[in-house]
Amino acid sequence: MDERGLFAILQRKKNMTTSSGFNVYPAAIENAIHEHPDVVEVAVIGVPDPYRGEAAKAFVTLRPGAVPFTLEGLKVFLADRLGKHETPAAFERRMTLPRSAVGKRCRRCCSRRSWPSAPNPKPNRRQHDDRG
Repeated sequence: MDERGLFAILQRKKNMTTSSGFNVYPAAIENAIHEHPDVVEVAVIGVPDPYRGEAAKAFVTLRPGAVPFTLEGLKVFLADRLGKHETPAAFERRMTLPRSAVGKRCRRCCSRRSWPSAPNPKPNRRQHDDRG
Protein backbone atom coordinates (compact mmCIF):
# COMPACT_ATOMS: atom_id res chain seq x y z
CA MET A 1 0.00 0.00 0.00
CA ASP A 2 1.36 3.44 -0.85
CA GLU A 3 0.99 6.72 1.03
CA ARG A 4 -2.38 7.36 -0.66
CA GLY A 5 -3.79 4.02 0.49
CA LEU A 6 -3.63 2.44 -2.99
CA PHE A 7 -2.41 -1.06 -3.76
CA ALA A 8 -0.18 -1.94 -6.71
CA ILE A 9 -0.78 -5.17 -8.63
CA LEU A 10 2.51 -7.01 -9.19
CA GLN A 11 3.62 -10.13 -11.10
CA ARG A 12 1.07 -9.95 -13.94
CA LYS A 13 2.87 -7.39 -16.06
CA LYS A 14 5.11 -9.85 -17.88
CA ASN A 15 2.74 -12.69 -18.80
CA MET A 16 3.39 -11.99 -22.47
CA THR A 17 6.60 -11.73 -24.45
CA THR A 18 7.25 -10.37 -27.92
CA SER A 19 9.16 -12.76 -30.16
CA SER A 20 9.97 -11.75 -33.74
CA GLY A 21 7.25 -9.10 -33.50
CA PHE A 22 4.56 -11.56 -32.36
CA ASN A 23 2.84 -11.62 -28.99
CA VAL A 24 3.69 -14.90 -27.27
CA TYR A 25 1.87 -16.11 -24.19
CA PRO A 26 3.82 -18.45 -21.87
CA ALA A 27 0.58 -20.17 -20.79
CA ALA A 28 -0.10 -21.30 -24.38
CA ILE A 29 3.41 -22.76 -24.65
CA GLU A 30 3.04 -24.45 -21.25
CA ASN A 31 -0.24 -26.03 -22.33
CA ALA A 32 1.35 -27.43 -25.50
CA ILE A 33 4.38 -28.82 -23.64
CA HIS A 34 2.09 -30.31 -20.99
CA GLU A 35 0.59 -32.55 -23.71
CA HIS A 36 3.89 -34.47 -23.83
CA PRO A 37 3.29 -37.79 -22.05
CA ASP A 38 6.55 -37.58 -20.04
CA VAL A 39 6.04 -34.04 -18.72
CA VAL A 40 4.68 -33.57 -15.21
CA GLU A 41 5.11 -29.84 -14.82
CA VAL A 42 6.32 -26.93 -16.94
CA ALA A 43 7.04 -23.22 -16.59
CA VAL A 44 7.92 -20.90 -19.48
CA ILE A 45 9.61 -17.52 -19.24
CA GLY A 46 10.83 -14.99 -21.79
CA VAL A 47 14.59 -14.53 -22.16
CA PRO A 48 16.55 -12.05 -24.28
CA ASP A 49 17.39 -13.33 -27.75
CA PRO A 50 19.63 -11.48 -30.23
CA TYR A 51 17.57 -12.55 -33.27
CA ARG A 52 13.98 -12.63 -31.96
CA GLY A 53 14.21 -9.90 -29.32
CA GLU A 54 12.79 -12.32 -26.77
CA ALA A 55 12.44 -16.08 -26.90
CA ALA A 56 10.74 -18.68 -24.74
CA LYS A 57 12.70 -20.77 -22.28
CA ALA A 58 10.97 -23.83 -20.83
CA PHE A 59 11.67 -25.43 -17.45
CA VAL A 60 10.31 -28.98 -17.32
CA THR A 61 9.96 -31.73 -14.73
CA LEU A 62 9.56 -35.26 -16.03
CA ARG A 63 7.55 -38.13 -14.63
CA PRO A 64 9.57 -40.78 -12.75
CA GLY A 65 11.15 -43.27 -15.12
CA ALA A 66 10.73 -41.06 -18.19
CA VAL A 67 13.48 -41.04 -20.79
CA PRO A 68 14.98 -37.52 -20.88
CA PHE A 69 14.50 -35.71 -24.18
CA THR A 70 16.49 -32.90 -25.78
CA LEU A 71 15.50 -29.44 -26.99
CA GLU A 72 15.41 -30.82 -30.52
CA GLY A 73 13.08 -33.61 -29.43
CA LEU A 74 10.81 -31.07 -27.75
CA LYS A 75 10.78 -28.94 -30.91
CA VAL A 76 9.75 -31.96 -32.98
CA PHE A 77 6.94 -32.70 -30.52
CA LEU A 78 5.74 -29.07 -30.62
CA ALA A 79 6.05 -28.62 -34.41
CA ASP A 80 2.33 -29.11 -35.10
CA ARG A 81 1.20 -27.48 -31.84
CA LEU A 82 2.99 -24.10 -31.87
CA GLY A 83 4.28 -21.56 -34.34
CA LYS A 84 8.03 -21.21 -34.85
CA HIS A 85 8.02 -17.91 -32.96
CA GLU A 86 6.42 -19.69 -29.96
CA THR A 87 8.72 -22.72 -29.89
CA PRO A 88 11.17 -22.55 -26.96
CA ALA A 89 14.70 -21.57 -27.90
CA ALA A 90 16.05 -22.94 -24.62
CA PHE A 91 15.06 -25.76 -22.31
CA GLU A 92 16.07 -27.06 -18.89
CA ARG A 93 15.03 -30.18 -17.07
CA ARG A 94 14.50 -29.68 -13.35
CA MET A 95 13.81 -32.04 -10.49
CA THR A 96 11.20 -29.57 -9.16
CA LEU A 97 9.91 -26.16 -10.13
CA PRO A 98 10.10 -23.29 -7.65
CA ARG A 99 6.98 -22.42 -5.69
CA SER A 100 5.74 -19.27 -4.03
CA ALA A 101 4.73 -19.17 -0.37
CA VAL A 102 1.17 -20.17 -1.33
CA GLY A 103 2.29 -23.11 -3.50
CA LYS A 104 1.98 -21.60 -6.99
CA ARG A 105 4.68 -22.04 -9.60
CA CYS A 106 7.01 -19.05 -9.48
CA ARG A 107 8.04 -18.20 -13.04
CA ARG A 108 10.27 -15.31 -12.01
CA CYS A 109 12.21 -17.71 -9.75
CA CYS A 110 12.99 -20.02 -12.67
CA SER A 111 16.11 -18.17 -13.75
CA ARG A 112 17.63 -18.47 -10.28
CA ARG A 113 20.10 -21.32 -9.82
CA SER A 114 19.24 -22.06 -6.17
CA TRP A 115 16.93 -25.00 -6.82
CA PRO A 116 17.98 -28.46 -8.06
CA SER A 117 18.44 -29.22 -11.71
CA ALA A 118 17.91 -32.63 -13.22
CA PRO A 119 20.94 -34.57 -14.40
CA ASN A 120 21.67 -33.92 -18.05
CA PRO A 121 22.91 -37.08 -19.79
CA LYS A 122 23.86 -35.32 -23.02
CA PRO A 123 24.95 -31.66 -22.71
CA ASN A 124 23.33 -29.29 -25.17
CA ARG A 125 24.74 -25.78 -25.59
CA ARG A 126 21.24 -24.21 -25.75
CA GLN A 127 20.04 -26.05 -22.63
CA HIS A 128 22.79 -24.51 -20.52
CA ASP A 129 22.46 -21.04 -21.95
CA ASP A 130 22.74 -18.40 -19.21
CA ARG A 131 20.83 -15.69 -21.05
CA GLY A 132 17.83 -15.96 -18.75
